[in-house]
Amino acid sequence: MLATIEGTDEMRRRSDHAEPGESLPRPTRPYAARCKPVPLSPTLLLLLQKVSRTREQQVRKIVARCRRLYPHYRALSGAALEGLRENVRYAVAGFYGRVFVDGRPATAAELEPTLRMARLRVAQGVPLDAMIGCYQVGLTALWDDLIESARSEPTVWLDLLRRVSISLASQTRLITAVTEAYVAERERLLHSRGQALDEFMRLLPAEDAPLGVVEARARLLELRLESPRVAAFFAPARSAAVDGVGITTETLRSLLARDRSADDLVVGRIQEGILALLPLRADHTPPLDDVAGFLRKHGWRAGIGGPATGAEGLRRSAREAQRALELGSLLGTENPVCRYADLLLLDLVDIGSPRATAFMQRVLGRLATAEAGDTHRTTLRAVCRHGFHLKLAAAALGIHPNTMSYRLGQIRQRFGLDLEDPETRVRLHVALQILEATPAHDDARARTRRRRIRPRSVVSRPQIRRRALPRESH
Repeated sequence: MLATIEGTDEMRRRSDHAEPGESLPRPTRPYAARCKPVPLSPTLLLLLQKVSRTREQQVRKIVARCRRLYPHYRALSGAALEGLRENVRYAVAGFYGRVFVDGRPATAAELEPTLRMARLRVAQGVPLDAMIGCYQVGLTALWDDLIESARSEPTVWLDLLRRVSISLASQTRLITAVTEAYVAERERLLHSRGQALDEFMRLLPAEDAPLGVVEARARLLELRLESPRVAAFFAPARSAAVDGVGITTETLRSLLARDRSADDLVVGRIQEGILALLPLRADHTPPLDDVAGFLRKHGWRAGIGGPATGAEGLRRSAREAQRALELGSLLGTENPVCRYADLLLLDLVDIGSPRATAFMQRVLGRLATAEAGDTHRTTLRAVCRHGFHLKLAAAALGIHPNTMSYRLGQIRQRFGLDLEDPETRVRLHVALQILEATPAHDDARARTRRRRIRPRSVVSRPQIRRRALPRESH
């Protein structure tokens, strides 16, 4: 500041002696850049040494103030928080070393660690104004400490004023460099919002992706994870094409946005299919009932997880949605939309695994074999589905209740199942659903259906017999 004042006085003296019409030369660079640094006085050097002993306290104070002012810094923890402290330490060391001792701004090589941290702030979801504000908070705190320490040393006030211009020049260069690095990195990551959403959706159910990274990507995409949502997973059925031709992310998004807010709808493609985060409806009606026909027409299925909020809850919902679709495919349900809440018990027994198959075989015994026939299994399946109400089960099968009672008596005698026992009922219901998902059972049932629908011959038996008789010779 004093150097600037001295430069202004020199130009005023030259203007007093200038000839009429003579123009004065104007500096082409800032004064701080044209002047050599003024050596520090011994008193100021002692003051800097005194202040530098409390450098770690200054770092903690700056970090605490930044976290108090900016919520995004409060969200940092672990390695990310330690990276913030390290970046502040580097900036504090540069303030005392380059600005006061060397009297110069940072070089490009010296700025590189700071630029790396600026790029990292983009991935962490820290806004640009919060990142710039942290450097401004740090510079203000460092100057406050210096001025407070210099109150008892009036002889160093002039030396401090001489460092104001270079301090501002250094801060301007720093802010410009980190802003350019931040914006370039943000444009690189958000080259396409669709790609960014796909990446976020891939990270959400991934077991090896830290929740902190998921939350940072959500902040970067300005997604409100605190809003209640359910995860829905869409994929081609086993009989459909693997690549899912016919349903794109844009098609599904437009279909889901018919009666929902498009701003709260998040849809992205992952490796196995399409994952969506759906806001809960105001009337609390089940989601996706209106798209079941569309999915069935294109040979796709959908699984729905439970309602959740936050990154951890939505990750659980996404995994439930994937598991619901898998269980629905194993069971071969007619409805293409499967809810995890309806299949929770089957997931508990790990349906489709060797352990579940062993459980099914222990409960059903000879009922699980092809020799037992499908009539008994169909009867038990109907009874289980109708809560062991015989009249309802008989009506569903189109038989008389007495016939139903007779069949259950035969099953009790032949296979030893006590259907009056509540525990036996639960085991039987689960075992039958596991059997439904067994591939070998599906193949046997398909062969049975083919035998039942074998077309009749258009030639009657008498005609066949007559053709087989030898023709008499005359």
